Amino acid sequence: MPRKKGKGYRQRGSKWQIDTSHKGIRIRELVATPEMAEKTIKKIQTLIDEDRYLEMKKRSKATLGQFLVRYLGWCKGEQQKAIEDKSKRLRRMIHFFGTDLRLSDIDAQTLEGYKAHRLSEQIQPATINRDLANFKHLLSKAVEWGVLSENIGTRVKLLKVQNQSLRYLSGEELKSLLGAASRYLKSLIIVAVNTGLRKGELLALKWTDVNFRTGYIELLDQKNGQLTYTPMTRDVKEALHKIPHRLDSPYLFSKKNGQPPVDIKYHFSKALKQSGILHCNFHSLRHTFASHLCMSGVDLLTVRELMRHKSYSMTLRYSHLSSQHTKRAVDTLSFFHSEKKERQSEGSG
Repeated sequence: MPRKKGKGYRQRGSKWQIDTSHKGIRIRELVATPEMAEKTIKKIQTLIDEDRYLEMKKRSKATLGQFLVRYLGWCKGEQQKAIEDKSKRLRRMIHFFGTDLRLSDIDAQTLEGYKAHRLSEQIQPATINRDLANFKHLLSKAVEWGVLSENIGTRVKLLKVQNQSLRYLSGEELKSLLGAASRYLKSLIIVAVNTGLRKGELLALKWTDVNFRTGYIELLDQKNGQLTYTPMTRDVKEALHKIPHRLDSPYLFSKKNGQPPVDIKYHFSKALKQSGILHCNFHSLRHTFASHLCMSGVDLLTVRELMRHKSYSMTLRYSHLSSQHTKRAVDTLSFFHSEKKERQSEGSG
């Protein structure tokens, strides 16, 4: 089968090789799609016309593959949350772009091409948005460290995500899930559903984060450096006391090598299947925590504080579950009833 080609570029394996010249300056690049090849050629020709190409090429020769190593090293040093997930998403994107693509050659069209490609694979918009968010952060660090002059990611909009109903477990479903879970997973579920902690936060928990004396789990927010306090219920304390405290690992939930598990999707999915629970994932336990608080009459401001939501709009997603507390508030209004009581009092006087 003959290889496809265009003016100044041709197919090379699964990528597209640009090999042309403009005003005596040779242009050689490797990109992901023929559309990106045409866009890159036009962009470089414009830079050459403006006498900026050689200067930019000299300034930034860092490739995506090279910078990814530096970026992930920084993430580990800063103890960023969910590093494994971030690494997987970034490697998938860079595999699509090509590890030899220079950071300085990335433009908005490059990222739009990735969005279109993932949508064609029937990937959910929310998943694509998480990929883009991670890549945008990588580009922001490239700007901060002087590798790039601009974060082109700010020009790329995220996809619209349809709001879906929040899946939470009923009391009966939770009992069934705990009955199907292993002892290790059972402890995780109990802590999750009684604290609202995210999966990444749970798996990264260390014994030094747990203060049995005060009854709080103390978490340091990696983004703003603030210390947050999550109260422990009796069930949480009992579950944690049952976990063996290993001397060779600081983590509450650890693998045989002492490191925290990367993910628990397989074991959680297995427990869901055995208990017959549908349309549920581990994050549903966080929704279960917030939903049952609202249904118990806890006010939304308190729920927001316990969930550590940055915006009140995030907490308002649970407002339909707290309709009883709004009804009780309205029932306290009794203008006409009070007026009737006053007339009766005057008549009896």
